[in-house]
Amino acid sequence: MRGKLQLFLIVGKAALIVTAGCFVVPLLTPKSALTGIEQGALILTALVLTTGVATWWIFRKLQTDYTRREARAVATTFAILAPASLAIAFPLSLLPAGYAEILLGSRFLLLGAFVGIVAITTSLNFLLCLFTLWMTHHIIKLESTHNPDTAC
Repeated sequence: MRGKLQLFLIVGKAALIVTAGCFVVPLLTPKSALTGIEQGALILTALVLTTGVATWWIFRKLQTDYTRREARAVATTFAILAPASLAIAFPLSLLPAGYAEILLGSRFLLLGAFVGIVAITTSLNFLLCLFTLWMTHHIIKLESTHNPDTAC
């Protein structure tokens, strides 16, 4: 299944990995035991580690259907843009969290925020990864038609 749906599912799962890592670490650590700087360092470490794991996972999954160069380009795009898309998704997640609270009750507030972050992160990363894949595919195509060995 080589196509946009496959790329969307892979990027969505990777966004879920990154978002879950950023949610789980602060929830598991007691707030009274850490200072503000330590909590920030812990969240930053979780972000870097989960982004690294998700990037590696994307690269391995895409290598089955795409060239190594295309898979590397998409994985690199995800690695660079995942923290930026999370920074955009966190404030915007208040909208789905608010709707979840209104429609389902206050117990679903955190779930609504989590789903909102995953959806926004997936959407942003998918669009940019799709563009990167398209550009890389066309660059490879141009390089294969233009052989430098035959140039004068």
